[in-house]
Amino acid sequence: MTTLRPARTDERGVALLVALVAIVVIGGLVTGTFFAGRIEIGSGRNAMWSTQAAEAAESGLTSAFANWDASWNDFAVAADSAQPVGFPVVNNATMRYFQTIRRMRGGVYLITARGEKVDRNGKVLGTRLLAQLGRMLLPWIDIGAAVTSKGETKVGGNATIDGRNSSPAGWPACTAPDVAGIRTNDEVNQNGSPQIYGSPPIKENDPGVVDSIFSGPFNTIKPLANITLAAGTYNSMGPAVTGDPAVCNRTLPLNWGEPSRGDGSLPECFTYFPIIYTPGDLHLTGGRGQGLLLVQGDLRMQGGFEFTGVVLVLGKVITTANSSKVTGAILAGNVDFGDQTSFGGTPVVAYSKCAIDAALKAAGRAVPLSARSWAQVAGR
Repeated sequence: MTTLRPARTDERGVALLVALVAIVVIGGLVTGTFFAGRIEIGSGRNAMWSTQAAEAAESGLTSAFANWDASWNDFAVAADSAQPVGFPVVNNATMRYFQTIRRMRGGVYLITARGEKVDRNGKVLGTRLLAQLGRMLLPWIDIGAAVTSKGETKVGGNATIDGRNSSPAGWPACTAPDVAGIRTNDEVNQNGSPQIYGSPPIKENDPGVVDSIFSGPFNTIKPLANITLAAGTYNSMGPAVTGDPAVCNRTLPLNWGEPSRGDGSLPECFTYFPIIYTPGDLHLTGGRGQGLLLVQGDLRMQGGFEFTGVVLVLGKVITTANSSKVTGAILAGNVDFGDQTSFGGTPVVAYSKCAIDAALKAAGRAVPLSARSWAQVAGR
């Protein structure tokens, strides 16, 4: 008789093997998920840093146009100038930008801004380099005479009004057509022994002399003023320097640049043409300056005061017995009935196209080209 033996069922250790395999598989899945998560977090963080760097770079472009420095107007073609850092890493700030301004031909500027996202230790985490084109725009003023006045104009004493183009003493010579000595929509009354020159010397009843040729440029240029003075009397305006080596001290409200050339002048301020604005009446006695002088009220000049550039007054201009001189042009718009522009004593107003151009250039600002937004140059 055959005895049947049961089959061996000894499978001890299989459960352990299955468990180990499961642990390895689960560990691989967890590790893979963790690794993918780390990559996703890193990718997201890099994208965020790049976005922040791009925003900083955009701020650099916006800042360059919104806070245009008039000294950039003097850049030579293809001359770069790295500007100060914006959003410096202080007080826990972690974004910054660097601007570069390049002047190109035809009055076009190329503005580049490199934005950076940095950590608290200054390590750069992300960068973006953006560029934008802008075109220089200069304010336009309808200057057709040495003196343009709306309303009756009185010229007396030994005043000299000269519409023949000339260059300020010591400046490079510039040529331009002569203009009228006095241009007005009314009449010119003379007394004493004034001398009036130009082409023609006097242009009366000119229908082109209207309020807008005074108020238009005045309101356009006023927001660009470097210096704002309260209404009142000021004297001894003049250039000033600071530091070693010396630079023109543009922080002083009575430093209006250096129009003089030669002995006694301060060359550090030759290129400083400020825009000076006062909301009321202004009385100037002595001193010298250059640029654009905007007076919302009346302007009185005496005591040998000299100015090179453009004087734009919404009220009236008055000179007294002491001599004063303006090289460039004066525009005086009478805003109240009965106001008059009066030139007494021995003042001189000499038309100068190069003085006018230099003053208007200081008020020039670049604006972004509307047809092109910014373009990304590089980044990571």
